[in-house]
Amino acid sequence: MTKQVVKKLSMCALAAAAAILCGSASSASSSAPAVSDNVRVIVSFKPGAKMAMKSVAGGTGGTIKSEIFGTNAVSMEVPRTALKGLENNPNVEFIEEDMKRYPLALTTPSTGNPYATGQAVPYGIKQVQADLLSDVNVGNRKICIIDSGYDRSHEDLSGNVVTGEYDSGTGWWYTDTNSHGTHVAGTIAAINNSGVGVVGVNANRRLKLHIVKVFSASGWAYSSDLATAANKCRAAGANIISMSLGGSGSSTTESNAFQTLANAGILSIAAAGNAGNSSQSYPAGYSSVVSVAAVDENKQWATFSQYNSKVELAGPGVNVYSTLPTAKGKYGYMSGTSMATPHVAAVAALVWSYFPTCTASQIRTSLGRSAQDLGTAGRDTRYGYGLVQAKAAYDRIRSLGCGA
Repeated sequence: MTKQVVKKLSMCALAAAAAILCGSASSASSSAPAVSDNVRVIVSFKPGAKMAMKSVAGGTGGTIKSEIFGTNAVSMEVPRTALKGLENNPNVEFIEEDMKRYPLALTTPSTGNPYATGQAVPYGIKQVQADLLSDVNVGNRKICIIDSGYDRSHEDLSGNVVTGEYDSGTGWWYTDTNSHGTHVAGTIAAINNSGVGVVGVNANRRLKLHIVKVFSASGWAYSSDLATAANKCRAAGANIISMSLGGSGSSTTESNAFQTLANAGILSIAAAGNAGNSSQSYPAGYSSVVSVAAVDENKQWATFSQYNSKVELAGPGVNVYSTLPTAKGKYGYMSGTSMATPHVAAVAALVWSYFPTCTASQIRTSLGRSAQDLGTAGRDTRYGYGLVQAKAAYDRIRSLGCGA
């Protein structure tokens, strides 16, 4: 790769990212830092030049904010006047802005089949056919959730097989001061408990979860944080990465990370975005990542859901009922492509568990070809291939094989 300075090294690109991908409709622009003489960038070093990182930072008057796990790159805050010197440094491969990433929510009572009585079944569970396909095999799959954490003490989550990471900036994975990550986790794996709460797509405590916490109460992170988190998911043995998050502006570092993960057989899934327009959010905009749009309980396109050629699948994302941190009320509704994303990730794990010899690419293709076509016939910009369907995907692979 030739050395380059990626364009848009200005705070206006960060401000544009304030079209957040969270369940609430509030803007995050108020939490964005003011324009200053410093800029946060990712600096990728040439092979063998990693030892030069600290001296390069010192020579610019900048500071290293973090090393990007699994890469030969760091996130740095440097004076704008130092960018030219970084560009000309023989140890540097490329420089780009460290883009901001943000977190991007109806029930019926259980009749006792297949779920225990006395708990709520969110409409999305049936909408994606999770009630038609047992999760008996899903212990052979691991979903890594990159978000704001996971309330390990929650009555509907505490019995799951779950591990996670400590981060010096956001703290322990099993705390969630934002609520977003716990809500996402409940859609994936809220437990089938008689008389308790809700159920998730994989409700019987078999699915393995790994939590990487990138969001604190402030509700945003950088693309460098996301690249590190994704590489940690791989190190933890994840098959699927669920990312109910995103932001404007592509990142070479992110793109390279997710392509490497795809090449390694990991399926990455991300929210399409909540701006209600045709712009692209990232990481959903990368070809190596499945972009997920949102529909409501009537399978109609959610007007906040971003629409573009990258949209691949749709999931339930309007008024989704799921778990919240115990300190904040235990259960609640959220809306967003953030809520649609865990439905798709969980269905991917459920279907894949029956056919573990299929590749991630084959599962991705099968989910698209078995989706319930909505809107314009064929793939379109609002629904992609359509609403993800667990039982239909299982039936297709069982009949036609992984590669069909």
